Amino acid sequence: MLAVVLAGGQSRRMGQDKALLTLADKTFIETIYDELRGYFSEIVISANNPEPYFHLGLKILRDEYEGLGPLAGIHSGLSYAQKRGKKHIFVVSCDMPMISGRLAYRMVELLEEDYQAVVPKAGDRIFPTFSAYSVRAFAEIDQALREERLRLQAILRELNTYWLLEDEIALYGEPLKILRNVNNLKEYLDLRDIYGEEEDSERNKG
Repeated sequence: MLAVVLAGGQSRRMGQDKALLTLADKTFIETIYDELRGYFSEIVISANNPEPYFHLGLKILRDEYEGLGPLAGIHSGLSYAQKRGKKHIFVVSCDMPMISGRLAYRMVELLEEDYQAVVPKAGDRIFPTFSAYSVRAFAEIDQALREERLRLQAILRELNTYWLLEDEIALYGEPLKILRNVNNLKEYLDLRDIYGEEEDSERNKG
């Protein structure tokens, strides 16, 4: 199975590369890699500025459609999967360090039921950058990029999409924790506070 970490964002609100933010002495992208590597045989990075990630020793994909956001990263992942003879990919944004590898694996399994995408839905939000995609979605995504139709929610409505609801996500952990992403400094500091409290609680149990 193939996982693609999207690290190509410009991080305007954060003001620095979110993939390189740290949590418990590891960068976000290292934390994501460590969580996924037990479930996926290959993990690659989608990034148009590859230098910050060379130390990870992972293959880095550049977007064919540069500057067109996460859809372009999903497209590059699907294109690579096709060349490698793989049927599916799992995609995760680099600003989601609390993910569940078990849930990611399960989402890819659901694609075998003839879906083109498996996307979580929690509260009033969908999470297309923590989702699984079949290479059978490549043509629609490629066409959308050619036409610069970049709204993922609209494209997902065109695909045969399985919406993974909160009760299913909850089998793998607290949904809003797993799906939590970091957009700005306040959210980053809040996450560090929460993570620190959880670590202290685990130590006290021991």
